[in-house]
Amino acid sequence: MSDLVTLNVAAKNSKTNRTFSVQVENKNFINSIVTVKNGTITESDVKKIQQAAGRSGDYGVLENCDLNADEKLNLALANKYSKYYDISLSNDKKYFVVTVKETPWYMSNPDLGVIKSDFGIRPNVFVQKGEIKYGNEELINKRTEPGSTPDGRNTDYDAAKLLPGDTINIPVNEIQITGSPAGVLGRLF
Repeated sequence: MSDLVTLNVAAKNSKTNRTFSVQVENKNFINSIVTVKNGTITESDVKKIQQAAGRSGDYGVLENCDLNADEKLNLALANKYSKYYDISLSNDKKYFVVTVKETPWYMSNPDLGVIKSDFGIRPNVFVQKGEIKYGNEELINKRTEPGSTPDGRNTDYDAAKLLPGDTINIPVNEIQITGSPAGVLGRLF
């Protein structure tokens, strides 16, 4: 479900403003692309929004897949991901480099399942047919207990508990930020 967002566009040489409307999957996407002050943006901001909306070929709705790496990072920071993670972009901007922060005493450290949930990662992205991807092999193997599924034969990689200071690479093109990361309740269940 998308929302229609209407903004005022400040004209450079005129005292009258026009309006600009865009369908967005998430209203926070706008703020990750441009700075909105009192519901007003500039003409150059309109172009930035239109360019972002056109990245995946659909000019009609601004979607998660339209955001580039910097915009997704801005969105994550705006949604308070920095409370639980130190996040930066890899040099090639293909990955979020995510380091787990120290958690309060009443909150458990995240497991890989929580990380996947927080960043909207679909199943079989980190581990495909037993192969661990994106340079995460050492960390995931170190934090996973073999035979930890109910059948005792396979490994439940989602149960791999990450500790403060652990760093994992997450491919930007797989990230779907839809809200804030899991808090206390999200990490309990």
